[in-house]
This record gives sequence, structure tokens and C-alpha cells, in this order.
Amino acid sequence: MNETKKNPLTESQARVLYEICQYVRTYKKQPTLDEIAKRKNVSANAVCYALKQLKKNGYIKGEPNSNSWEIVKWFDEPMGCRVPIMGYLYNGEPVMYRNQSLGEVWLPIQIERFKGTLDDLFVLCVKSRRADSFPLRAEVGDLVAFQRHKHYCPGSIILATLNGRLGLFKYSPSRTQAILRKGKSVQSGVPVRSQDEWNVLATLLMPFSKSKMQLL
Repeated sequence: MNETKKNPLTESQARVLYEICQYVRTYKKQPTLDEIAKRKNVSANAVCYALKQLKKNGYIKGEPNSNSWEIVKWFDEPMGCRVPIMGYLYNGEPVMYRNQSLGEVWLPIQIERFKGTLDDLFVLCVKSRRADSFPLRAEVGDLVAFQRHKHYCPGSIILATLNGRLGLFKYSPSRTQAILRKGKSVQSGVPVRSQDEWNVLATLLMPFSKSKMQLL
């Protein structure tokens, strides 16, 4: 049996493995914990924990903390899937082409661990941005992956229509009403009134740098 089937990775571990494989192939050396953390927008401690789990499951060997580790099992690209590009984000405002794909990208997702159907996945490309125009970290050229019919909870980034207008929001409910934040600041919050009509179309799956996804 294939070792990756014996020891399936979590989604975050798979993304770290994909990142370090891409880095080593490009620069011919191992990235430091800080370099991986910066590229993944996570803490160095989170990267260190992921590397320890990769070592435990036999994907790397050596000591992650000393930067003396090396890859034993390279990220298996066929584990990913093709996802359609369905639109753009201009300064935080989504523009979607519902019946027309603008192309495809390859996402490093472990299909056997994915909850939902692959048809529910799509990405939007960040075309422009202003300061505080996004409720998440994203730069021009990044691709942001969403999943339809995915459960959302407080803190989730969602694509939703509010009174018929499509927007990208952070769902931040209070005790008495839902609040949709269009930027990172609290002041960007839009309280949903009882007479408002809003509908969640999709929930953020994960953001990827343009260098971490393969355009097809």
C-alpha cells in the first residue's frame, strides 16, 4: 500500500509539504521556518509543528528546528484537483461569471480528505486592492479558493449577496444581529437588519499565492 494512504496528511500539512517542495525545487536548498511562515502567513511555531508531523509520517527526515532536514517523499501533485476560475476581486469587490469559466488552476488538495463535492470548488483572482479593502490577507495576483455549500461560522470569510449585491465579507455576528465586515477594521462592518435579504453563496476554503497554484 502507498505510504501516503497509510499516513494521510491534514490539509495544512499538505500545504506546507507542497510549499517546501516548491521552494527546494526553485532554490535548491531548504527554506527556514521563518521563510515558510512568511509565505504561508502563519507563525513559525505552526510551521515547526507541521514539519514535525511530516517527519513523523515519513515525508521528511532530520531535525526541523535546525534546518538540517531533507525531503524524503515529495509532494504528489496528482493528489490535487483542477478548479475553475470564476471571476475576479477588484478592491475587495467580487465580479463573477457564473456560467463561464475563465480557465483552470490546480489546487494541492487531498481529495480523499475533502468534505463535499469537487464541483463546489472555484477560485477568484485578485486584480486590485486598496488598504483595508479585504477581510483577509491577499495580494494582487493571488488566487482565492471558495467552496459552495460549506458550513460557515463566526470569523468565516464568505461570498454573499446583501439586498441583491454580491460582496466579500467576514461573518462577525453579535448577540442581536449578523455583521458583515468588508475590510479588516471593525468600522467596515455592515449590520444586517431584519428587513435586509442576504444569502451566502460560498465560504472561503483557502487563499493561495499565485506562486503556489499551477495555472492550466
